[in-house]
Amino acid sequence: MSRLFTFTCKVVCVGLFCCLAVLADESACPHSSPDVKAALDAARKNAEQISDEYVRTELLHEVAKGYADNGDFEPALQVIRVDSKLMWEAADDLAKNMLRCGQASEVKAAAPTLEGRSRSLMLQWLAEWQAKHDDPAGSQETFVQSKDDDIRRDAQFKFITSRAVKGDVKTAESEYRNLLATSPSGLQNPDDLLAQDMAIIYILKGDVRAAIASLDSMKSAEKLYALYAVGQLLAEKKDKPGADLLSNEALRRVHRYLEDPNQAYPLSLLATVQAKLGMFDDAVDLAKSIPDEQRRDEALVMIAVHLITAKNDSRANTLLESLPKVPEGNADFEGVREMAWVRVAMAQANAGDGEGALKTLDAVRDPRMEDFAKWQRAYAQARAGRFTEARVLASHIPQQFPKDARGQAFRLVAAVNSHQKGVSEPTSWASQLATPEDRTSAYLGIADGLLKEPTEEIPPYFED
Repeated sequence: MSRLFTFTCKVVCVGLFCCLAVLADESACPHSSPDVKAALDAARKNAEQISDEYVRTELLHEVAKGYADNGDFEPALQVIRVDSKLMWEAADDLAKNMLRCGQASEVKAAAPTLEGRSRSLMLQWLAEWQAKHDDPAGSQETFVQSKDDDIRRDAQFKFITSRAVKGDVKTAESEYRNLLATSPSGLQNPDDLLAQDMAIIYILKGDVRAAIASLDSMKSAEKLYALYAVGQLLAEKKDKPGADLLSNEALRRVHRYLEDPNQAYPLSLLATVQAKLGMFDDAVDLAKSIPDEQRRDEALVMIAVHLITAKNDSRANTLLESLPKVPEGNADFEGVREMAWVRVAMAQANAGDGEGALKTLDAVRDPRMEDFAKWQRAYAQARAGRFTEARVLASHIPQQFPKDARGQAFRLVAAVNSHQKGVSEPTSWASQLATPEDRTSAYLGIADGLLKEPTEEIPPYFED
């Protein structure tokens, strides 16, 4: 299969910007819902019946994450211990949620029972919690127990940033520099990395002008990625005045990069985040100035996606109609355009317009995308309230791990069903599915839908 149809979400992590979501996360302690726990118990029971060890572990990992998000900490820990080296994402969720509930002593007791990255992540979260709660000695004692260098560096970065947001920025600058001196050398200039890290602090302190000034000191073209990352943080903060300022200043700084073919992708990302910030005019202006046709189209499609999210369908349609016509017989270009319609359909379905999403998906006919398109159609049918059609369509997708479009379709259909109608209906049909793999995915979906409104994340690119 062409790389064109890869559907793994690409994470842009510049320097230590991968910690941004963590720094902004202030979620409350989760309290166990009996209905969610019942669905997860059923998912666990069915997952344990799966003969393929890889598939069994992958689905049990999802079960553990569900338990952690529902506040069922002991069952989550039991499942993670099945293969804790691989279940580190669940261990990460578990530690965060336990600490949100004030269970520091329980995290301290659980961490040594795990292996590898799972253990290190739990220790990292515990050390951060101890530091935040005025126990520096305990924090340091916990911190030195972690054996994962990357996790230790991430923790140090967050320690420095948290202190700086509350206090002295200049002290953070010297501490960041010392941290960078002990980090593995990479392609990026340490001074540029320092400028990015300082920009994080200024954004968290609400000083967008200082953040822009810090990024202006960067010498490399990584400045575009840094602007994108800062924009993402502003979007998380819902800082409208900051968004206005950043968007305007970003447009003034990109002209020198427009003719560099290596910068087309970060330019498309920057246009996308401007749309996410609600700065649609700026986003369109930037997108239309990108010389690379594919990256320009990617940016315009993602701007349309954010317009649909903002309930501005008419402008989204106008933007999509402005895309160039597909040359006859150009299969690659046709595939790229069909991936554009898939993203539009995902946005429509996320916004609750299942029927509109189904009409958009009528344009997707490439046989290389058949299973993926069925997955999206099943989701759109569920959003339209056509649950029987949706689960029948999901059953026609061949089972293929690790991509598992079939399992994802069953999970989304069940999630929308339980979110809209409660547990009775989806539990009834989930129990009748033929294989433990399908039943596990459906029960996981029931839990998803009870925990929150189901949506799909839409990646901002069409190929790796």
